[in-house]
Amino acid sequence: MDDDRLIIRGPLVMAEDIWDDAELVITGGKISAVHTRPFHARTRYRTPDHLIAPGLIDTHIHGSLGDDVMDGQETGLRRMAAYLASQGTTGFTPTTMSAPTTDLLKALGTIHQVMRSPRPMEAQIFGVHMEGPFLSPSFAGAQNPAFLRLPDSHEMRQYIDAAPVRLMTVAPELPGWDMIWPMFRQHGVIASLGHSAMPFDEAERVILEGRIRHATHLFNGMPPLHHRDPGPAGALLASSQVVCEVICDGIHVHPEWIHLVSRLLGERLILVTDAMRATGLPDGQYDLGGQTITVRDGVARTGQGSLAGSTLTLLQAVRNFRAFTGCDWPTAFRAASLRPAALLGMEHAKGSIAVGKDADLIWVDPDSGRVDRTLVNGRLSWEADPT
Repeated sequence: MDDDRLIIRGPLVMAEDIWDDAELVITGGKISAVHTRPFHARTRYRTPDHLIAPGLIDTHIHGSLGDDVMDGQETGLRRMAAYLASQGTTGFTPTTMSAPTTDLLKALGTIHQVMRSPRPMEAQIFGVHMEGPFLSPSFAGAQNPAFLRLPDSHEMRQYIDAAPVRLMTVAPELPGWDMIWPMFRQHGVIASLGHSAMPFDEAERVILEGRIRHATHLFNGMPPLHHRDPGPAGALLASSQVVCEVICDGIHVHPEWIHLVSRLLGERLILVTDAMRATGLPDGQYDLGGQTITVRDGVARTGQGSLAGSTLTLLQAVRNFRAFTGCDWPTAFRAASLRPAALLGMEHAKGSIAVGKDADLIWVDPDSGRVDRTLVNGRLSWEADPT
């Protein structure tokens, strides 16, 4: 299947619209042709009742099925990658949390090892998102305050040497940020403002200087937006260049705020899950960064009542986004495929259905939201039981 030509027929979710009863040809793992109408009589997959969409890309995810990136276990990370493929996510950046340096280096080493030896049934790893440890104690959220610390260039060097760090959530107001910023620029690490108490004027300055290109879970882990004190959220929304991620579960951010933000940010909004190890499992108690988290009715909270990530899948986020905003399928999918691909500098190969791109595709029942089939680089990664 990876070398032979594969012909697929059905409704294609393109970047701007849906092509009904279209045809897609895959050769050598890449999309070699896309036709608005069928050209070939023989097809491998013909699914008129399912949407064929680009695979989703989650740039902020900590765990699933009882596994967490910070466990530093290859079997757990691969189990997580396989689960994501079954849920329609074909690429992700495993996300770490604030922890001792030794624990972080272990987790980064495991991620790098899995990246170097991908398997067909797994979602691809596109690098690491480090959420911490250089965060503000005032807005730690579910991050363990005991592990927060000031930016340190020697420590940062160890992380960059251990694995391809693509994103790092930081509080730029912390002393030492100016010392590590040149390392971000030199090694292509995207600085993401998050878990920060930065005043509006200072946040606006680092954005205008080009130091901040991304925002971690907008509105969460930062002062609330206020009409007399916009804070970092106001600076992020006022910017025309920062890409903002939103946890689209309707709990972290009210659905109407998601609607308003989508109108304001447009193509600068990215959907993420911030999913933790309880994702795909029943309610109960789980560990997150050394803290006990209680999941009740699918909502994860610390003992102090703070939200502690989600149990969301990215396809659920896409469906929620449509429900909250009234947008069409292509718009919703762009927020979870093409835009994250562009953030990571991979839009030439990932994120949409186009000739020359990798054949990362998912078959979705538009009514139930169920994923019936997932291709990663043109190879069957997951298929639902037909029964």
